Amino acid sequence: MQNQTAAAPHGDYYGSYPGPGQVLPPAGSTGRGPAIAAVSVAGSALVSCWIPFLNVYAFIAGPVTLVLAVVALVSAKRKPLLARVLAVVSIGMAVLAVALAWSVNSWAVKALDKTPGSPQSQQEAEQPRSAETRGLSGDASPVLPGRALEQILAEPVVPSGVGAQLGDFEVRLSEVDRDATDRVQQRSPSSVPQEGTYVLFEFEMRYDGGLTGEPDFTLVPGFVGTDGREYSAVDCSTGLSMEGPDHPGLHGEYSGSYDICFDLPPEALGDKSRVVLRMPAVAEELYWQP
Repeated sequence: MQNQTAAAPHGDYYGSYPGPGQVLPPAGSTGRGPAIAAVSVAGSALVSCWIPFLNVYAFIAGPVTLVLAVVALVSAKRKPLLARVLAVVSIGMAVLAVALAWSVNSWAVKALDKTPGSPQSQQEAEQPRSAETRGLSGDASPVLPGRALEQILAEPVVPSGVGAQLGDFEVRLSEVDRDATDRVQQRSPSSVPQEGTYVLFEFEMRYDGGLTGEPDFTLVPGFVGTDGREYSAVDCSTGLSMEGPDHPGLHGEYSGSYDICFDLPPEALGDKSRVVLRMPAVAEELYWQP
């Protein structure tokens, strides 16, 4: 007698699961694919938005992210919560990327407009300046507010020939030449006074720091005149850095002279005028009365 075993129907034993050779019916879309794509596009836009001008990608990625997010929300039929969260997050990232890209590009455009040689800077340079804003040798010598001038005059004055500490530098004003035009032009022939005469200040310096001290890059000179203006030494002092080609800086307790000159009108010199050396790195400054 042949032994036969009857196979139970799949529906009776396995319930609704498909048997061999059967295919699971298609299920509703979860919307995950478009949602993940939206997050990816928005994330790449957020990364690139910090690069000026190249971040135009953010302005393209924004609408693309919005479309993908809407598709994800509409197509989500099963477990829509994940798709909705990803879609909302991607939209927020895209909006942030566009806003940051706009801000970065606006800052970059303003910075380029202020660059020497740009059309806007040339236009501003060609505009005539009044006597209140006209500086020396093309540089602005701003009028100091009364309170600022009073504070400067209230600062202690270092006597000439006396050393004073300014950061890692010991500074001593050793000479003041009130008519130094010929002397300056011998060392820097291209220097020509525009508003007055060259006044030369010679400082003796000693550097006590561990590394190289470079006064040209560390110290910021200025001259506060009796006319209430502060004058720059940028044009005049070109080529008048540390004496000696072998000593571009001060090395460990090395002393040297440091010359600074200003193009000053006669009315700038007086009892209330001050020459100042500032060290922005440590927020320190010293004043001398010429």
